Amino acid sequence: PDIKLAKAIAGHIGAQLENALLHKEAVERARLETEMDIARQVQTAILPQYIPQVQGMDVYATSSPAFEVGGDFFDVIDRSKESLVFALGDVTGKGMPAALLMSMAHTIIKAASRNMPFEYPHQVLDRLNHDMAADFSNVGMFTTVMLGMVDCVNCKLHFSNAGQSPIYYVPVNGEPVLLEAQDIPVGILDTFNYSTQSMDLSDGDIFIAATDGFPESRNPAGE
Repeated sequence: PDIKLAKAIAGHIGAQLENALLHKEAVERARLETEMDIARQVQTAILPQYIPQVQGMDVYATSSPAFEVGGDFFDVIDRSKESLVFALGDVTGKGMPAALLMSMAHTIIKAASRNMPFEYPHQVLDRLNHDMAADFSNVGMFTTVMLGMVDCVNCKLHFSNAGQSPIYYVPVNGEPVLLEAQDIPVGILDTFNYSTQSMDLSDGDIFIAATDGFPESRNPAGE
């Protein structure tokens, strides 16, 4: 009888302890979900809330993170009525670590694009790599970045591509072209001299800069 009584008491206590542990786990999970939701809202807020337009161009940009937060970022900055700078990047990894480094890289690019005097996009990437190479190296991460500058007066596109893909150029009277990156991602080497490519634009040309989520996307049928 004593053993049966002990087993009954132990079973009741065990059930109560299990319920308490489940409740504690649920509270912790709810706290983490709340923090991640706040982080997602902050990350979304630092990305452009509207896309500036310049004369002679139609510009569109959007981002749909696969997780609550991630390492993808973009920006579009109008330098004048006839020119703008656009940036697209993807920090390696997912989640909060990528999001933290993404916010740092995005801030440096935005500040340099607005305030630093430069003639070609690679000068901004040189600045980004100089400022963040040590940070990326310390955590074993890096970021791909594509930075472009459009001159609508002369119908020119200048761009620097540090490992970003895919980049498509669709001329109005020609076949689509996949533009391969000419330089390594930012954060791999402490010092690296990035380069700029230039191309002429014609009325009706389409230029697409995307992250890996673009070719990896699927429709409901899995295609």
